[in-house]
Amino acid sequence: MANLEEISKILGHVPPMQRERAAQLLMMPGYLRKLLDLFRQCEDLEDTTSLHHLFRLMRSIIMLNDTQLLDELLKEEHVMDVIGCLEYDPDLQAPQEHRNFLQTAVVFKEVVPIISREVLAKIHQTYRIQYIKDVILPRSLDDATYATLSSLMLFNNVDVVLGLNQDVNFLPS
Repeated sequence: MANLEEISKILGHVPPMQRERAAQLLMMPGYLRKLLDLFRQCEDLEDTTSLHHLFRLMRSIIMLNDTQLLDELLKEEHVMDVIGCLEYDPDLQAPQEHRNFLQTAVVFKEVVPIISREVLAKIHQTYRIQYIKDVILPRSLDDATYATLSSLMLFNNVDVVLGLNQDVNFLPS
């Protein structure tokens, strides 16, 4: 916890030519999990200062605009902790409740049954990307990161359509 401020400052000022290397270092096995575990610890301890540093750190990680890193952050096992980090924006008076909203208020309604777990996972991931892009970080995202997140959503939508198209029960011939 002692190094969070320094790490967030370093990641917040990574030159464009070194972003790829910074993303590679963050992708080292177990690093993101340790960072997200640290978030949970800080939240349990109600350490507001560290939570503010984690917000800046997570925002900077997203702003590195590395597709592989974004894919890892948006995985089912990480995404709620990532969103949790983004709840503690120091520019806002109180922490936001994005996780609570996503877990309780948002209800996924299937008009037709979707059997494929992979297709459902892509649908949910696409919604979360949209939420991060349009609700949590709209004033922070630069054009390149906004475009990358939009591209990830497009690729997910293509995967959903292809997955539904291949499901013989969903679209009978």
